[in-house]
Amino acid sequence: MNKKRTNFFVAILNTIAIISLYILYFTKDFLNKNIISGPEGIKSIYGSIIIDVIMGNIVLILILICSLIGVLNIICAIQNRKNKKISFWQLIFGIYEIFMAILFSIDPIITDLKLNIIIGYAVIPIVLALINIILIKKNKPKPIQIISYILAIIISILVILNSEIIYWDIICIIMQFIYIHFQEKNIQESKTRKIVNIILYYILQAIVVISFMAIIIVTIIISIVNYNKINSQVIEILNNMGNLTEITNEEPYMVVENNLKYGFINENGEEKIPCEYDGVSYFHSTDINNQKYYFALAKKGNDYYIISKGNEQLNISNNEYFRNISKYVEQEMIAKYSDQDLQLVTEQSYSFALQILIKQKANVVIQSMPEKILTYEKNLQRDNSGFYNDDNLYYKAENYTMVIESVKNDNPIYTLNDDYFIETNPTYNITIKKNNGEESSSIECLPGFNKYSNNIETLNDGSIVFKNPDEEIYGWYDNNGDMNYLPTGYEIENIIDNIIIISRYNEESMITEYYFIDQSGQILLKSYDVLVILENTYVVQNENNKMILYGTDLNKISNEYDLIAFMS
Repeated sequence: MNKKRTNFFVAILNTIAIISLYILYFTKDFLNKNIISGPEGIKSIYGSIIIDVIMGNIVLILILICSLIGVLNIICAIQNRKNKKISFWQLIFGIYEIFMAILFSIDPIITDLKLNIIIGYAVIPIVLALINIILIKKNKPKPIQIISYILAIIISILVILNSEIIYWDIICIIMQFIYIHFQEKNIQESKTRKIVNIILYYILQAIVVISFMAIIIVTIIISIVNYNKINSQVIEILNNMGNLTEITNEEPYMVVENNLKYGFINENGEEKIPCEYDGVSYFHSTDINNQKYYFALAKKGNDYYIISKGNEQLNISNNEYFRNISKYVEQEMIAKYSDQDLQLVTEQSYSFALQILIKQKANVVIQSMPEKILTYEKNLQRDNSGFYNDDNLYYKAENYTMVIESVKNDNPIYTLNDDYFIETNPTYNITIKKNNGEESSSIECLPGFNKYSNNIETLNDGSIVFKNPDEEIYGWYDNNGDMNYLPTGYEIENIIDNIIIISRYNEESMITEYYFIDQSGQILLKSYDVLVILENTYVVQNENNKMILYGTDLNKISNEYDLIAFMS
């Protein structure tokens, strides 16, 4: 058995290690604000090599620290096996640290495995406590022993119920100090035991634990110093932004690119900022002194600018903080994308860098473009649009009533949705009862109807899409209840302002082609692989892979660009 002084020293080292872990736990949000992650790992936004090394390897450090402390405490518990009170809590603490090392090594997404490990750990103290209670019955145990074992059982049960093991270590340390305090002082160690204890505890554990605390403290101090330094730089940038023209202009802009030069247009296709920059972010908004500012990040040559919608520039190239961010974003983040994605990644990456820059002192939000509402969902149980009657569902439109009756599908296809399978191709006997008395029935699939929630989806004009289950032909029920069929291979996208938008996949070119047609079937406009429907604008791509804006009347309203990008 170890001397009281040795056990006390081990308990002190355990306390220092736990304090370090809790300091890290309660400062993790602050420390995470000072790093960014990318394909090459974690980097400090301050350009600190020390932070890069420590935070980039923090998980490995935690695994090694917890594993070593756990093993040393288990060894110490074995050495103290004649004193079951001390040995019990050292053993529980050692096992706890081993389990923590395992938890640190598991991907955060694997929650079920973590839960099983936590429950598995909580069972061990219960088993050990019950064994000790049985063994000490013969020796007339003191009440405090029974109380400590019962405490271990109760806490373990709470761990199982709450799936949390936080603060277990504190309880183990407290119980160690209590029993070490009552340990006899006249216990002597053999010469071999002394040498082993000096190596294990006074050297190895002491060096590891003190080094770990030093690492945590140094990391926090460096982060605080840099955080305060950077804050003053960011505040200066925010104050200067208020002097830019049109900084409060709230009109949404889209990013455009031609020949790897970037600019901005509005929803009307007007070029507001010419394509003169080597890279830009989306426009962002933030509240400063109760005033909403709109700004973007832009690069021209080797210089970086905060720009307003009036294209007035605030040069931030000499900002040490931003240089660290931009270098990492450009060299590390963009490098992982292929060349064909580089255009789109440019504004996304610049937006990311801008958010990191400003977020230290203000909330930053990407300004989005308003999209048109393309479909409407109606629930037959709640809305006035439908009602229950017998076993069928009824959808009431202005000029007709649709009766939806489920029929047996000879070739059902199922897909897993959460914890149950749902049929993805149900068929229905659809009966259309028009207000003028006409009636017709057919067997169809309704892609927009969910028989599990009784929700039915209509297109922008109120039409309902159907698909013939035998011939794989798509079509739609119009507002009069008439069925309109598309040629084989085509699908209905939407109907907006009497313009029918359909699509088909071209297997030769391996792209999706979109067609705008009128009610007579005449093609009004064609788009290749790209179609975005905004509130008052269409974004299309022509046969030359140039992107263009068209108005709701399908007239061209912008120049041609290699890229038009925005957040919606």
